[in-house]
Amino acid sequence: MTTCPKCKCELDIQRDAGSVTCSGCGASFDVVAGPPEGQGPPKPPPLPPQSSSAETIYCTQCGEQNLENNYRCVGCGEFLHEVPPPPGTELSEDVSMRMLLPVGRSGWAIASGYLGLFSVLAVPGPFALLTGLIAVREIRRKDRLHGMGRAIFGIIAGGIGTLLLILMIFAFAAGP
Repeated sequence: MTTCPKCKCELDIQRDAGSVTCSGCGASFDVVAGPPEGQGPPKPPPLPPQSSSAETIYCTQCGEQNLENNYRCVGCGEFLHEVPPPPGTELSEDVSMRMLLPVGRSGWAIASGYLGLFSVLAVPGPFALLTGLIAVREIRRKDRLHGMGRAIFGIIAGGIGTLLLILMIFAFAAGP
């Protein structure tokens, strides 16, 4: 038996019939060879046995007994364990780690923090203010980013540095 992919009508057609026209809806489709009726997909070849010192576990898909340190089931090839993410792809939720390292921080927030720190020299003040505003916008758009404190510090220190720069410009322009 074959099922029409368009109208889901059951058709009595050989498994290797090639191109077929459905008697129900007139759609034509190809019937391809597959495993004989009543059989599932072919089993993958068994994996080589592992060390006998490991504990045994059972596959959740087929119930086959496997060694605990097998990566895949020897019966069906299903993964036996959750595959860990590649190292360095997960963000640390440890607050102390985020305070020391820029893990998961916005690059704009980091730049704003450092520019804000140096804005006491007045010249980096406007840049700290600008990067702080960009960082706040970016952090609000992307939930996974941190660094709002550095961005706010950059805005405040950059604002003070910008005011100092403006005062210095007016002081030099007014002359002695």
